Amino acid sequence: MINGAENMTNLKFQKIRSAINFDIIAIFLVLMLFASACNKEESKPSGSKETVTIGFADMVMTSPITIAQEKGFFAEEGLQVILKPYQFGKKAFEGMLAGESDVATMAEAPIMFQGFERNDFSVFATFTHSYNDSKVIARKDRGIIKASDLKGKIIGTVEKTTAHYFAYMFLVENRIDPATVNFKFYLAKDLVEAFKVGKVDAIIVFEPYAYGAQSALPGQTVNLLRSNLYRETFNLATMKIFAANRPETLKKILRSIDRASTYSKKHKEEAMAIIVKTRNFPKEAVAAVWDYYVFQLSLDNSMLTLLESEAKWAIKNRYVTAEVTPDYLDCYYLDAMKAVKPEVVSIVK
Repeated sequence: MINGAENMTNLKFQKIRSAINFDIIAIFLVLMLFASACNKEESKPSGSKETVTIGFADMVMTSPITIAQEKGFFAEEGLQVILKPYQFGKKAFEGMLAGESDVATMAEAPIMFQGFERNDFSVFATFTHSYNDSKVIARKDRGIIKASDLKGKIIGTVEKTTAHYFAYMFLVENRIDPATVNFKFYLAKDLVEAFKVGKVDAIIVFEPYAYGAQSALPGQTVNLLRSNLYRETFNLATMKIFAANRPETLKKILRSIDRASTYSKKHKEEAMAIIVKTRNFPKEAVAAVWDYYVFQLSLDNSMLTLLESEAKWAIKNRYVTAEVTPDYLDCYYLDAMKAVKPEVVSIVK
């Protein structure tokens, strides 16, 4: 009887222990499911993205901006980017300074000129460069076949832009005194028409207007040799207060554009197709100029040398009233690029 009672007691204890173990396991599983649900809830995107407006020059040179938008690279960084097009970089930069955008694209000449007036903006990246964006397109019927034929001619260009500075560099490199040519200044959109109807003998202008001028007079123009002395850049800038308050946003923009630059190299045809579709550029125009550009992030110390050289040109020719070159180092913000791609930063600040 005793053994039977003991067996019954042991059996009851085993059942109780099994029930307890089952309850513990059940509770453990519930806790794990709850924790997993919490983690999933925490990892879910909030649904709201950080909005940023980028003013960009509507040119092939700024292609990485559009590619980053169309391929979803900005969105994957949590950005809702509003793209605001401008005719060229100077206008995009002026728009940002007027509060029309958070970030803008521009060549280095507008940076140089604005540096004489203010220091409340910061350049945080160069994303494209080229030795063959600005060009000298001349009319054969005006007797222009080679560079020296420009002496005494009327040359149209866009004042206080990279094309204007390139014009000076081109003439000096070809040993032509700038005083021996007659410059006329036009808006970029009016330059091709002035060339076509003969108001000027030649134009010195950036793309896509150089291509437009050649297309306007097929077989009647000459594209004079490019200058190997001038490396044109396209850059990203923002206001200093924006860089101070939203540094992570700038990093997200840089990562997105870096991905777009890589994409444009690996998938050239697809990248060009995106630009043709979104910018409404003729396919043949995009194909004709695409290889002129190197889409690549950098913050190169040579930029400071270029800005100082352009500033001296502006002072010498009285395009500014100042007599002293600004401190362009103060116009640079390095932290975002150092965090995203430190190996391309050679500016020391």
